[in-house]
Amino acid sequence: MDIKAKRNKTGEYMIEMGPVIFNLPQNVVEALYKVISQRAQASSEQDKLRMEKRLAAYRSLANKLGTIEDAIMQSLLNQIRPEQMVTLARISQSKEVYNKIVRNLSRQNARQFEEDYVRLTKISVHQAGTHMEQMLPVLKKAIQARKDVKSQG
Repeated sequence: MDIKAKRNKTGEYMIEMGPVIFNLPQNVVEALYKVISQRAQASSEQDKLRMEKRLAAYRSLANKLGTIEDAIMQSLLNQIRPEQMVTLARISQSKEVYNKIVRNLSRQNARQFEEDYVRLTKISVHQAGTHMEQMLPVLKKAIQARKDVKSQG
């Protein structure tokens, strides 16, 4: 649905949402703006704290990948997309995970990963969170496989 906003000759704002048209006087628009900005600011602070907590948990999880066995890492890398690999390397903030990824890819895929890593420098917090959420089941399996190997060995 298209939403259009414009001002008419009398100074009122007109908002068109499909077949519906709202005429809003200036004082109503100002009050509406004030309410929306207050709510957005309050929720954005809560969202920011929640996202920082999630990123810390994801960073911890990504850093654990630096210690898993190469065979498990290779299996993990076969199940995730290239941008997810870059997200893992960037979110960990350590060269250990980056090097582990490169070491466990074929030469061609490692070269492609390195190019993607250079190209994808601006991953938003939202994108990183989404990528990590998508990878969680695979990451948990990899960490569980590492625990199983340790308990057997």
